[in-house]
Amino acid sequence: GVAACVLSAVKQRLGITHLSPPELRKGLLNTALGVDVFDPFAQGAGLISATTAVDYILENRGKLGQDLTVDVSLPSRNNARGLYIRDALELNGPMTFDVKVKPAFQHASTRTAEEMDEVLSMELDLDLKPSETWVKCPERMSLMSAIERNGQTFSIRLALDDLPPGVHYATIDGIDSTDAARGPLFQLPVTVVKPHSAVVDTDTPTASLNEHEAITLKENGIDFSMNYRLDAGAPNRRFLEVPSIAEWVTFKIKSTNPSPSETSPSRVLIHAVPFVRGDIPNTEIQLKRLIQVTEGYEKEFSMKVKGGSTLEVCLQLLSLANAASTSVVVDVEFHSF
Repeated sequence: GVAACVLSAVKQRLGITHLSPPELRKGLLNTALGVDVFDPFAQGAGLISATTAVDYILENRGKLGQDLTVDVSLPSRNNARGLYIRDALELNGPMTFDVKVKPAFQHASTRTAEEMDEVLSMELDLDLKPSETWVKCPERMSLMSAIERNGQTFSIRLALDDLPPGVHYATIDGIDSTDAARGPLFQLPVTVVKPHSAVVDTDTPTASLNEHEAITLKENGIDFSMNYRLDAGAPNRRFLEVPSIAEWVTFKIKSTNPSPSETSPSRVLIHAVPFVRGDIPNTEIQLKRLIQVTEGYEKEFSMKVKGGSTLEVCLQLLSLANAASTSVVVDVEFHSF
């Protein structure tokens, strides 16, 4: 709806009948405002600003590459449009990747000589800007027509040793070297998941995650116990490396308080994803339950897992049903048939 309003306003202001999809997309994405929310996964580029998007499109219309779609892919990862690293096998492997950048010109059955000259001679100097210091890449590149060269390639490297456990997100933006105000002409998203289970071992079985939360490796060296501090409306995620022999897992959830409080019971959503694969939707493999956590009672759930993968266990205290924060303990026990 907002995109339609932006499109209508631009057409009226310019007196045109057509605006290319890449121009509209850049206008919406590059002017969106980030929102301060509990969960960074709850938003994409941010909150759309319709009037700012219109001004952006009008100001940058006609600039080189503004109406151009730029395809960004990783050839070594089945031409994925972003980099997503989650399992221990990947985290322990090489952290250098090639990125291919290729302009995608609009289809046309015929082109004039001037249009062909523009397509073949296009050259745009871009600065490559990583949003986080743990992402390393060249400082700049030249984006050319690439009709005969099949795109340009640059390499990136991830320095993950100093990252704490949890989810880490970054982008690499391709920005016009002579006009940074245009914002990114292309963007590569990079997501890295470092398991919380990696911070404990048999020598150091317990690790503090923050003032209220900790993770403990049990005596058998396989199972875990995790403390969660839950604030209303804020998802709280843990990631665990699944033992290679494990085939299913049991979750046991209980309150840390020994006796009922004035705000009990607490309504909590548990969402567990055993692994991530491109050919299987999460809805086919996930566990998702809405439960009531009452002091003195334990809830138990089971699901299938895959050895060597990274298991996500996310809890969220419902914002409308709970007046105060609460704390729970989740015991995670792995089994094989």
